[in-house]
Amino acid sequence: ERGSNGEAYLLSDGSTLNVRQIAEAIARVTGATAHPRDSDDVVKKLGLFGRALLTSQKIDAGKARRELGWTPKHVSFVHEAQDMNQEWMASRGTPVV
Repeated sequence: ERGSNGEAYLLSDGSTLNVRQIAEAIARVTGATAHPRDSDDVVKKLGLFGRALLTSQKIDAGKARRELGWTPKHVSFVHEAQDMNQEWMASRGTPVV
């Protein structure tokens, strides 16, 4: 609504989580078990997607904050995984209008 035409904005809560931390948070709230994998095995099994998961991808939302006044609704996926899972589970089956 406030962005300039043709501009792109990255949105991030500013956390610097790795895949292991995210997997462990998901496992914690779903009752699953996170299993670490050797990086070579990940690439062998998942190819380019596996390589992307292993890559450090830091996102800065500074432009969105400055130009749009945007602030993240959530602080950290790992710390809010339980609430996010409950919200997602409650919304399943809700028709998109």
